[in-house]
Amino acid sequence: MNGRQGMHKLLILDEQEGVSALINEIINTEGYYSVSFAGSRSEAESLLKNQSFSLILFTADSKSCLDAADALRRKKGCPPFVIMGRELNDKGISKSYKRFKPIDEIRLPFEINDLFDRMEDDCFIAEGLVDELTGLFKKPCFDIKLERLMKKKTQGFFFCLSLNAYSFAANPSEPLQIQMAAYALKNNFKDGILGISGNQIVGFFPSQRSKRDFVKQFNKLIATMCQAADKPEIFIAAGAAESDKYGFSPEELLLYADKAMALSGEEGKNLIKFYK
Repeated sequence: MNGRQGMHKLLILDEQEGVSALINEIINTEGYYSVSFAGSRSEAESLLKNQSFSLILFTADSKSCLDAADALRRKKGCPPFVIMGRELNDKGISKSYKRFKPIDEIRLPFEINDLFDRMEDDCFIAEGLVDELTGLFKKPCFDIKLERLMKKKTQGFFFCLSLNAYSFAANPSEPLQIQMAAYALKNNFKDGILGISGNQIVGFFPSQRSKRDFVKQFNKLIATMCQAADKPEIFIAAGAAESDKYGFSPEELLLYADKAMALSGEEGKNLIKFYK
C-alpha cells in the first residue's frame, strides 16, 4: 500500500474515544490514502517524528486539542492543519481558529468525509444535541450543519412542518406517530439533514430537482402521515424555500419557509407551500 503513487497520509488529532475504531471500520485501506490517529500532543509528536503526513486534521471542540495543534503548527516542516467539528464558543480563543483552515475548504475522499460526519454526530449525541424520541438533530445542531451547507452554496430546498395538530391527534403517552413522522421524513429525504424544535421539524434537502418534483414528493409524504394518524381529519402545515433564491442565507430560508408554513396552515389542505 505504501508504495503506491499519489498516496495521501492523514493524521487525525482528537481526544474522543472510539475514533480509531471508526477509522478502522470506515477507511478503505486499499485506497490511495491512509489515516493515523493521535489522542494527545505527545502521540502526535511521536507520529510526526517517524512519518511524513500530507495533512493534519483536528477537532476544534476541545481547548487542549486546539492548544496541541497550535504547538505542533510551530514545528518546522509540519504539514497543513485543518479544523474539523465544532468550534468552542469561547471569545478568549476565537483568534486561534483563524490560524487554521476549516474542513469545508478542502476536498477529501468520500470515506474520510463520512468519517467526520459520524464522529461529529457521535459528539452531538454525547452532548445531548440529538432528540431521543425521533433521532433528529436538535435545533442548535441542525443550524451548524445547515450553515456549513450554505457556505458551500448548496442548492436545494429548506422546509419546515408543524406537528402541532399531528401530535395533538396522537396520544402523548404513546408518541409512536411522532416517531413515524420522523422516520417517514428520514426515509424520503435520505440525503438531507433534519432537525426538531418543539413540535416543528426543519430540514434541508440538497437537490437540483425541479420545485414541482419536490412538492409532489412532499405532498405525497404528508398524505401518508395523515393516513397513519388516529384522526385522519387533521392537517399538517408545511412551508419551503429554495436556497439559491434567498442567497444561501439560513436566516432568510427559515423566515420565508416559516411564512409559507403559516399560509399552508391557514389553507388547511395538507399541502406544502412556497412563499411568493
